[in-house]
Amino acid sequence: MHELISKTTVIRTVAVGVAAMATAVAVGACAATPTTRALPASGAGALANGNVATAPSGSASPSTTTTTPPSARTTSPPSVPTPTITAKAPTPACEARNFTAIGLRDDGAPSTSYFSIEMTNQGNACIVPGLPALFDTRPDGSVARVPFVRVDESSSPSALVVPHGKTAAMVVHIPDGYGGYAPGDAACAHPALYRHLSVRVGTARVAVPSFTLDVKCEGVSLASYWSLA
Repeated sequence: MHELISKTTVIRTVAVGVAAMATAVAVGACAATPTTRALPASGAGALANGNVATAPSGSASPSTTTTTPPSARTTSPPSVPTPTITAKAPTPACEARNFTAIGLRDDGAPSTSYFSIEMTNQGNACIVPGLPALFDTRPDGSVARVPFVRVDESSSPSALVVPHGKTAAMVVHIPDGYGGYAPGDAACAHPALYRHLSVRVGTARVAVPSFTLDVKCEGVSLASYWSLA
């Protein structure tokens, strides 16, 4: 009996040793197997330990996707309406057919008689030249310009715009009678009687009806240029 128990003990001891050896072998095998770390899903070559993974031969290169940023939105400035500019027509020259004229005697000075010749515009606004031109129709029908022996030097002639319905006037003067001269004086050697006077406007003339200048000495002097009356 004692011999049987000893054999049984020996068998158990051997079995325990064999099991321990199998366990050791299994543990050693596990330790000898290298651990493989999976690459990141993105395919990047850098590992956590800093090594570079080399793609296997024949494998496709990883594709690169370029993202284009959205274009900037362009906003057009609001349209501004272009103003319409209408050029103003220049004022035309006056025409004689649009005027009527009269001659008036003004207050004079000793030995001098003053007269105003006024023209009223019945048409549209127009321009008359600053320097008047006075004419006389002679008995034979010829027309001669009345010379001005003196002209006002206190101002200078300038074109005058005469609006519709307005009047432009000029002033002339002559000696009153002989004007202090003796009848035989040289200043009275060329008397003149102007019975049919007219004023030039544009290319024609405007008659000054019932107006006479009886010049016995010197002549006709222009006292003022055209101006609005």
